[in-house]
Amino acid sequence: MGIDVSVIIVNYNTSSLLKNCIASIYEQTKRISFNIIVTDNNSSDDSVSMLRIEYPDVTVIPLDDNIGFGKANNLGALQAVGKYLFFLNSDTYLCNDAISILFDFMELNSECGICGGNLIDFSGHPIHSFDRRFPGAFSDIFLLLKKLPRLLYGRSWCYNYTGLPMEVAYITGADLMIRNELFAAVKGFDPFFFMYYEETELTVRIKKRGYRVYSVPTAKIAHKKGASLQYNAGIDRAFYLSKYHYMTKVYGTNNSYMAHFIFVIVVMIKIAGFAVRNKYEQKKRYRDVLAFERSAFNDLIGSTHEKTHSSHFF
Repeated sequence: MGIDVSVIIVNYNTSSLLKNCIASIYEQTKRISFNIIVTDNNSSDDSVSMLRIEYPDVTVIPLDDNIGFGKANNLGALQAVGKYLFFLNSDTYLCNDAISILFDFMELNSECGICGGNLIDFSGHPIHSFDRRFPGAFSDIFLLLKKLPRLLYGRSWCYNYTGLPMEVAYITGADLMIRNELFAAVKGFDPFFFMYYEETELTVRIKKRGYRVYSVPTAKIAHKKGASLQYNAGIDRAFYLSKYHYMTKVYGTNNSYMAHFIFVIVVMIKIAGFAVRNKYEQKKRYRDVLAFERSAFNDLIGSTHEKTHSSHFF
């Protein structure tokens, strides 16, 4: 008999969290067969040696460089033998038999291409598990209108309180299950994305093939978001490069220009508001963000797309 699910984890300097994550998989997963593949993005801690000592059954792919989230997951998928792939962040742990629950749902719903569970933080509070809408040019207006998603969708705009499966736009990449054959058919994650937006863009391609995406709330997973990230300008830059690559690939260059224009206006309003309220640290942070965004936008659009406008908006 074949393997039901191949669990693929990308790791970068999260040895202790990774150890707990894998322990939770072995402890909680009861009803299906599975194997675990860890792609390590050139960690400087003891992640690789820990895996080889503590979990000799885990397949480890040690890399000589940090190639990013999407590429590393693609490498893991190449060695996967499971009927389904389950992409799981290293800074998570399973609260119940989440993998079996998601597997059962996929088996019973042939129209489902991707599914994921409900995420909580390490204190047990609900966190972003999916979204009810795809990001587009006007998404950044939500920086000013933080309550708008709740007005549109109630409390369930990014967390499933219903207790029942719910069709959504996309599942976060922290706990994403997909059919192995389908992932191979669409050639995996777009390797351009170093981090951010890769699962969103993948889902667009999956939906174009007629598949649906579901939140399955009975699968529960704790997530310590951003544990492998240390804030720096490179992270901000990677975010905006991914954002505008996504916008351009999915909606076209004009959408990226519009998104850039809206972002700049919204952030300038935020900066003015912080200045009025004498919140100088927040003002400086948003000024830095604006600089990173402008740089990423100009580099990406200027280097990869023919300029059909005489100048950028800003």
